[in-house]
Amino acid sequence: MKYLHYTRYSLFVIIQFIYYFIDNLLCILFNYSLCLGPRRQHAGSKGNGYEHCAHVADILGRLQLSALEPATFNHFILRHHCYTHPRVIFDDKVTLMSIDKDYAMFAKCDVECHLHSCGPFFYQNQYKFCYQVISIPLRHFVTIMEREAPSTNHFNITLIPNTGRCGSTLITTVLEDQSNAIALNESSVFTIMKENYNFGCSYYSRHDLLKSCLDCLIISSSKQRGQIDIVFKISAQAIAMVSEVAHIYPSARALYLYRHPIEYIQSIQSIFYSLIPPILFKSIPFATISILMQFESLKEFIMNHFRDKMSVRAQKLDYFYSNFFIGHIISRLASVFVANILSTQELAQVYNVKLMVISYEELVNNFGWFLPQIADFCKIELNSGVDGSLPEDDSQSNSVLARKELKNFKKPLTKEQIMDVDVVLKSFGLPDCESFPKIGTDFVKELHLQ
Repeated sequence: MKYLHYTRYSLFVIIQFIYYFIDNLLCILFNYSLCLGPRRQHAGSKGNGYEHCAHVADILGRLQLSALEPATFNHFILRHHCYTHPRVIFDDKVTLMSIDKDYAMFAKCDVECHLHSCGPFFYQNQYKFCYQVISIPLRHFVTIMEREAPSTNHFNITLIPNTGRCGSTLITTVLEDQSNAIALNESSVFTIMKENYNFGCSYYSRHDLLKSCLDCLIISSSKQRGQIDIVFKISAQAIAMVSEVAHIYPSARALYLYRHPIEYIQSIQSIFYSLIPPILFKSIPFATISILMQFESLKEFIMNHFRDKMSVRAQKLDYFYSNFFIGHIISRLASVFVANILSTQELAQVYNVKLMVISYEELVNNFGWFLPQIADFCKIELNSGVDGSLPEDDSQSNSVLARKELKNFKKPLTKEQIMDVDVVLKSFGLPDCESFPKIGTDFVKELHLQ
């Protein structure tokens, strides 16, 4: 199946290239774009033409190399439909899918794509089920959110930062099942803004843009059923965004879930292996995974865990990584784990974010006891009759992260590899693997999160 996917993707890129080559020719010869319509209308939408700045395009084709990627315009072949008023973003089943330095990108779907019945991840559901893409220049998007969007001050906001592979999707799914709650499991907005701290210009600030994005997500997801409890599960690599969101919504609470470092590294390693083309995995799996995690690109990924890259913790990790990590894949994965932990320390100690901490082990082993505690912390009312039993179905089924997709790639760490992990943990004052806390309250005490 992987061979077929890579073949399909190669053909898609060729077809896309031919389509946009023809599009450029038509633009030059006839001032008309297959994708953007008449050049005059497109130029007006980018300028001061606020009344008709929203561009609606039909989807002729779509394909991603990896389902873990945030959707961009490059993943679609689009055909011009019309230009219209930006108020179209408040229509039913229109949700904010992505942003870039110029545009806000919306998905118009025929389903409520925030529901986990469509799939575990919000951003993947948007990409999968949208039949039109709506784009609006960012400054006009911020303007309409400030002028016409209803207030979101009455919403109860819960954030779920995490290490990854720790039960965060499981608890997000359970909370979303409650009648007063809506859960958005990983919006692309957090990942993109985490990677682009320069978003913002003379027309709007980064704060205004992020607030517009969050308000838009809240309004579009809650209006169908009128819920007031909103849960944002934030992907592990976007944990730095938690403090920014908490600044916009001061009453927001953060439920932090983590996994033991050995289990975390085994799980993350299996994901990388599962994404490698089979022929490379069978021949040189370890070398291939090292290529995927090049020294400098992974360093940038690690530093993006920190809101302030000049903070003491960020600079210490930067120095350690630059001077002591030569090429060992396990040490690199351990450094990603450490970056997440250090960023969590900053959330509590620097940005004063109120945290509740739960480990994966205690969540799955005592789910019935923790569910009411979580609901009370998040101020979400559980449905009557909820028995607190652990759901049997895989919360990430129908995705590349499903247990059945990864089980053949999971490999235990050797003693030598565990020692490598211990070196990284101890270098930052964290407990080694053997003594790493498996209980959330012990984790809080050990890392001084309160």
